[in-house]
Amino acid sequence: MLNRAKLENIKISASSPDMMLYNLIEGLYHQHGHRIVVLIDEYDAPVTNNLRKIKLAQDNQEVLRDFYAKLKSCDKYLRFVFVTGVTRYALMGLSAGLNQLDDLTLDENFAGVCGFTIEEFDDCFGGWLTKALQKLKEDGVMPPLATLANLRKLILTWYDGYSWDGKTKVLNPIDILCFFKKFNFSNY
Repeated sequence: MLNRAKLENIKISASSPDMMLYNLIEGLYHQHGHRIVVLIDEYDAPVTNNLRKIKLAQDNQEVLRDFYAKLKSCDKYLRFVFVTGVTRYALMGLSAGLNQLDDLTLDENFAGVCGFTIEEFDDCFGGWLTKALQKLKEDGVMPPLATLANLRKLILTWYDGYSWDGKTKVLNPIDILCFFKKFNFSNY
């Protein structure tokens, strides 16, 4: 938050995380003249990463409750807020401040939003498959007669992905991007 404020030359006068968030959102709105989009990935990590340290998890939950509640008071500055995490938002005890949540987890219209669909994989990485096959053959990972179809099948086996709606399969973007960055099969 502070890095973004510094980059945008926005003064953050608050010291609590919730008020710092408010200062940043309000500052961005006034500076750019547009409602702000807020993206929060792994909103629940400060709690779920500390489940064996109950006091710390509870303390983090209190801070997060205030932090996310502050988003409601920023409503006039916000276009939308997109939040991801591994636990249901309502189960975290944080939803009191946000009462207009739309859980997209099992909505089939958004089943492919958090990963690469197989079609996107084929469309976006076709050229990369050729490079990967060449490198993997040079390294002796793939046999000399291996084809692009063999490599595609192997990638889709290694990084088989997941499905939110039971129909649309999505591949984890980190796994796929790391594979094509390193041209190496690994548990990323």
